Amino acid sequence: MEKFCWAKGLNTELLIRHVWDMIGGHCENSETLKRTLIRELQEEIGVTPIQFEHISTLFDSNNDHTYHVFVITDWKGEPECLQIEEHSMIEWFGIKEALKLELALPVYRELFSSLEDN
Repeated sequence: MEKFCWAKGLNTELLIRHVWDMIGGHCENSETLKRTLIRELQEEIGVTPIQFEHISTLFDSNNDHTYHVFVITDWKGEPECLQIEEHSMIEWFGIKEALKLELALPVYRELFSSLEDN
């Protein structure tokens, strides 16, 4: 069963506390999506993705943002919560478990519902 890593804490973009959010962040300057993925995972949970696949692009009309979602199937390092000012913990959840969480964005639920159907 696939598990997805989520962080709980403050969503600094939306200023929402104690909800589960995906690990990630913004592209810097002319940074590619791949480079952003690697940098954000290194900064936030101390892992370097080795094998990964872009599975979805989500649009949130509430804040006019675009989210690129990747599944990482191999990485170097042991995930740990490195940015305690943003996340109070990280956990692994399967799709059914993730659908029961209080998620930071409604579009996450839509994505996981579609994955559950496949």
